[in-house]
Amino acid sequence: MSLSRELPDLYEANSVNFINRLMSKKHTYNGSFLNFGFSSIVNNGVQLPQCVICKKTLANESLKPFKLKEHLAKVHPELASKDLAYFKIKEHQLKRSRLDHGTGVLFQHSKIVEASYKISLLIVKQKKPHTIGETLVKPCMVEAARLVLDQNCVNKLNQISLSDNTVKQRIDDMSQDIKLQVTEKIRLSPFFAIQLDESTDVAQLPQLLVFARFISENQVEEEFLFCSPLITTTKAEDVMNMVSNFFQEEKLSWAKLVGVCTDGAPSMLGSKSGFVTLVKKKNPDVITTHCLIHREDLASKTLPAALKVTLETVIRIVNHIKGGALNTRLFRQLCQDMDSAHQDLLFYTSVFLAAQGKKTEQLLKDIREPFKCSLAYLADVFEALNGLNRQLQGPDTTIIMHTDAIKSFLAKLAVWERKVERRNVASFQRLTEVVGEEPLAEELQQEIKEHLSSLQEEFRHYFHEIDANEIVQLKLARNPFRCTVDDLPDGIQEEFLELINNTAAKEEFQEQQQFSSSNCWAKMLSAFPKTSEFALKVLIPFSSTYLCESGFSTLLVIKSNARNRLDAEADMRCALSHTDPRIDLLVSKKQIHPSH
Repeated sequence: MSLSRELPDLYEANSVNFINRLMSKKHTYNGSFLNFGFSSIVNNGVQLPQCVICKKTLANESLKPFKLKEHLAKVHPELASKDLAYFKIKEHQLKRSRLDHGTGVLFQHSKIVEASYKISLLIVKQKKPHTIGETLVKPCMVEAARLVLDQNCVNKLNQISLSDNTVKQRIDDMSQDIKLQVTEKIRLSPFFAIQLDESTDVAQLPQLLVFARFISENQVEEEFLFCSPLITTTKAEDVMNMVSNFFQEEKLSWAKLVGVCTDGAPSMLGSKSGFVTLVKKKNPDVITTHCLIHREDLASKTLPAALKVTLETVIRIVNHIKGGALNTRLFRQLCQDMDSAHQDLLFYTSVFLAAQGKKTEQLLKDIREPFKCSLAYLADVFEALNGLNRQLQGPDTTIIMHTDAIKSFLAKLAVWERKVERRNVASFQRLTEVVGEEPLAEELQQEIKEHLSSLQEEFRHYFHEIDANEIVQLKLARNPFRCTVDDLPDGIQEEFLELINNTAAKEEFQEQQQFSSSNCWAKMLSAFPKTSEFALKVLIPFSSTYLCESGFSTLLVIKSNARNRLDAEADMRCALSHTDPRIDLLVSKKQIHPSH
């Protein structure tokens, strides 16, 4: 073969190879193409541009800016001026409707897992059994979708896993995530306080419940910390070991602990081996508090002998009514016929007892005019004590609020005693109605005076006068702009002067005063750290174990007789915590397991 004939053949072969290589080159999607309204979709391993408006898919060769821009200008000219944000919304909508394996299945799977988590959270927030997801919630959703929507929706809902084990696992995951968030906040807080109490559950297992108060993002927060069983004894060292182990595991510092509030039991407040004594070995500066609600309850138990007889008579009458189902029903009907605000009104019990014809002669003998007057007084004073008890309850309370409530009640007792000395019973509404225009009997007058006097003595015994340093702290915590520099310790005087002469700080305090002075001081912590810490160290410690007491009510619902083997800590944390679990983060960890 001659050279002249070989050259054209060789040139022709090279040209064909070059064209084939050029045609086989695959273009890749660039994120900037979304500016022209195009997302990408994968088909057989090849990226194809897909219009987010009309959902039309072009060839791989069209993955070029001028071609995509040309499609937008010709097919959707009215959208040519839209910005990137508009096309991102359209892309999100497109991905939601897409069913290809590369995006749709994983997207659908993540939503199914997310739904499983959120429904599990709703179940535990309502303190319901884990089985309710599979036995009630899911069947209701599926049946509603079948009637209102279509079979496709039914199929999707059926993919949501709500079995007993799955719900339990979801709750455990969310509980762990909440604990991580809360303990991280406590570690970052300059200081924190705890309240703890112990109670026995339905399985006769003592449960230790602990709550914490701390500062996070310029706010004072209260959060559930943990709930763990005391397997054997409930001594101070057992409680201390449990709390100490939790602190060690979560890297919480004893040096940052500024307050411990307990119910006042010997195992907690014992001077030699009580829990607070052991805590003070870890941190001598910890403020220990005997729950004010428990103290108020102890102080209110005092009762003179004569009034105690009246109360015992009432108890016997109530026991008689409650002793039989028929008596209870008839008495309730009597109260309804009288349009009574309550179903257990005791004032007209003699009418009921007489109508029953039972052996109630002794009870009826006690219900005379002096008895009615004594009973009316007891109803009035117990109502006042109940009002005080309610004031001492609730979250986000401070020692300032409780101290003010106790002082106010003590002042009322003194006023009532002086009025009764003059036979003036206007402060007692029910007693006034019973006595009418008649003067108060001298015997009852002495009984009431004795009771009011003993109440004052008991309250002063259980609520000691605070020391001079606490007075200064409370005064500053209430309102720094009413304090003088000479009242405060040397270490904070100069910073205090900067604070009270700061217009912005004064305006902030005036705005926040009506809500919470604790949060106001938390906001000032970065600008005035020494003064704020001095005030917050008297505001952060709990003054009652209200959160623990209400937490035990939740425990009784969650760990019932039918669920007496449940490890309730995860359920308790999800039910009681104010911190939301990071469900998106938990779902992202599950997306690599489509079978879940």
